[in-house]
Amino acid sequence: MKHVASTLKSIPTSEVFKKIVDPTDDCVDIVADMKAHWAYDLYTRRPGPALLEDGVLKPTDLDLACFLAALVDRKAVINLPVYRSRRGATVRKGEHVVSKDNRHGHVLGLVANMGVFSFSVRMQDMNVMVTNDDGKDTVGAYRNFMVVDLDGQWYDGWKKIEFLPSRKENDFLTDRKLWTGNEIVFENFVHPNRWTSFYGQWYLLTKLLVQRLRAEVKFRNKEMKEKLAAGISFPVVGEGAPRQWPETERVGNVETKEVTAFEAEVDAPIPETFRVYSNDQTGLIAAKKRQVLLQYTDVPTLNFAVRATELAFFNMICDVRTGFGGEPFPSWISGARWEDHKIKRTSWKRLVLHQQFPFEKGLALRYRVYKKSEQVAIES
Repeated sequence: MKHVASTLKSIPTSEVFKKIVDPTDDCVDIVADMKAHWAYDLYTRRPGPALLEDGVLKPTDLDLACFLAALVDRKAVINLPVYRSRRGATVRKGEHVVSKDNRHGHVLGLVANMGVFSFSVRMQDMNVMVTNDDGKDTVGAYRNFMVVDLDGQWYDGWKKIEFLPSRKENDFLTDRKLWTGNEIVFENFVHPNRWTSFYGQWYLLTKLLVQRLRAEVKFRNKEMKEKLAAGISFPVVGEGAPRQWPETERVGNVETKEVTAFEAEVDAPIPETFRVYSNDQTGLIAAKKRQVLLQYTDVPTLNFAVRATELAFFNMICDVRTGFGGEPFPSWISGARWEDHKIKRTSWKRLVLHQQFPFEKGLALRYRVYKKSEQVAIES
C-alpha cells in the first residue's frame, strides 16, 4: 500500500500552490519565501573538519554550493588565478580583456543550466575594460565562470578560488578546522544527502514556481512584441530606455560533445496567459521590467536551487561505472514506484504522489535522462 506524507498530499490545496497557478497573482511573496528557504546559512552548518591523514588531504563535507552562496550573499570579491573557458571564447565589441589570468570581481549569483548539469558563478569581471556607446570607459563586465562541467563533475578548468574571508567567515573556518594552510578543499559541489529533497514539498513547489515564472516570461515577450507592432515604443532616454548590448562574435575552435542530460517536471495546471499591462508606453515599460526581473533574477536563483537538488538525485540513481541504479525513496514515501510514462514521443519516468479520485490527474513528478549535444571548446 502506498503511503505519502501529508505535506505532499496537501500541496494541491495549499495557499502557495493556489497562488502559483493563479495568473492574476504576481507571486512576489512566494518568490521571496522560496529564496529564503533555499538560502544557505553557512554558520548553522556542521561540516566535518578537514584533516591531514597520512599526508593526504581529506576534503571537508561542507559542499561548495553552500560556501559559494554565502559569498554571493555578501557579494564577496573572488579571484580565479587560472580559468580555461569551456564553451569557447566570445569577443564583445567595445570590450577588452586585460588578462586571461586572475579573473576577479564581485561574485553576484549562481547559475545552473536547464538541461545538462553545468553550474557557474556569475561575476563582475574586473579584468574587462569597456568602451561604452557614449564614449566613456568603464571597468567590469558580467561573466559566467563554470564550476561544474556539463556532466555534473568538477570542471578542472577552474583549479581554485581565492578570496578574503570576512571576520565571521574566518572565525567559522577556523573554529570548524576547515582551513588547510591557506586553502579549502571541497569533496562535493552538492551534499550527497540532498537527494531526499527531490521528494520534498519545497522542491516540488519551487519547481512549480519556476515553471510558472518561465511561462510568464514567454507571455511578457509576446506582449511586448504585440505592443511594439501596434506602434508603441520605448523611450529613447531615461527610465525604460532599452540598453544596447554590444555585438558578440564566437572565436576559437569548438566541437560537438554528447553529454547526459536530466530534465524533471511537476505535472500541474500552469497558466499560459497573464494579466496584460496597459496598452501604452507605461505598460510596455512595465512588461519589460517584469520580464527582466523574472528571467535574469528570480528564475536563475530558484533554478539553481532545484537543479542542485536534481544533481544530488541524479548522482544517487546513476553510477558512472555501472549505469542506472534505480530510484531510492525517502522515509516519508513507501509502497510507491516510478512508472514508464510517455508524452507524445518522449519517454519519462513518472511518480504519482497524490490522486484524489481514480483516473483523475493528480500531483505527479516525472523525470527523464537523455543524451544532448553541446558545443564546447576544443582542448589544446
